[in-house]
Amino acid sequence: MPVASTCSPTWDSPPPPPAGATAYLALAIVHLQWNDVDEAQMLLAEARAASALEITPRWATELAQIRLNASLGLVAAAREDLGLLRDGLDDWDPPPFLARWWTITEAEVELAAGDPAAALVRLDSGPALDPSSSQAPERICRSRALLALGDPQAADEVLAALRDGRRQHGCLVEMWLLTALAAGRLREDGRATDAVRRALHAAETEGVRRPFVTLDEERLPRLLLRAKEMQLGSGQFLDSVLEDLGTVARRPPSSSSLPVPLTDRELSVLLFLPTMMTFGEIADELYVSINTVKSHVRSIYAKFDVTSRRRAVQRAHELGLLST
Repeated sequence: MPVASTCSPTWDSPPPPPAGATAYLALAIVHLQWNDVDEAQMLLAEARAASALEITPRWATELAQIRLNASLGLVAAAREDLGLLRDGLDDWDPPPFLARWWTITEAEVELAAGDPAAALVRLDSGPALDPSSSQAPERICRSRALLALGDPQAADEVLAALRDGRRQHGCLVEMWLLTALAAGRLREDGRATDAVRRALHAAETEGVRRPFVTLDEERLPRLLLRAKEMQLGSGQFLDSVLEDLGTVARRPPSSSSLPVPLTDRELSVLLFLPTMMTFGEIADELYVSINTVKSHVRSIYAKFDVTSRRRAVQRAHELGLLST
């Protein structure tokens, strides 16, 4: 299920006092980027208490909470809170930066609900993308929606303005991860690998881990496993990201019972054998050719001493290489 973004806000103008509320909110955003959700929740509660009498920081805090709820899959709660916030508007006209974040938050809730088309409608209701400015959060959200709709070319084009190194924004990790996902689906494997490397470098520098668990939960782990095979970035940091994703160890201890253990890529192919996917579909998922998949399957058969896909799956279960 798609989930909400954790792209760091870049305010058009700083929220007004009280300073305590904005400080708590800023700390909550930092802890969320570190994937420390519990601490982020506590800091948002502190921000909410500190902003009880100030509408602007209170709105900013509520929008942050709604985005967090969406990222946790609490879509119904996020929708309810959006409704309550809308009902409390009265005659108040939010400042531009909050109006932007309202639009983005609505779009992210639609993404979390699995409706990328509705997310684009929400984004189209806001200010048009300005080629002269980065508008990073809007571009990140739009790119995610386009990817979910199966248009990687358009998703990649939306990110082009963000890849201009002269522009500073708080969405660097997400930008490179989405670039990697789009490039992978466009069969541009070299560019996808380079984008993952850049994302890992940017993430490790600041300890950013949340974007890795809030984007494509199927394709992104495979890109990261490939990065691990190629020894891109810090092994320790990449292992921690894979742990966040709940990815199993690449070579379980029970594989040692084989005369020749499976390689990491063979293990990746093995995970698909219990499914109904064809070798061509597996190749598409792993961004390799069908001949490469067939070669790995032949090697798996040889190492398992079997002659069929069904028997290979049975043997993998016996060895503990596949969960039951």
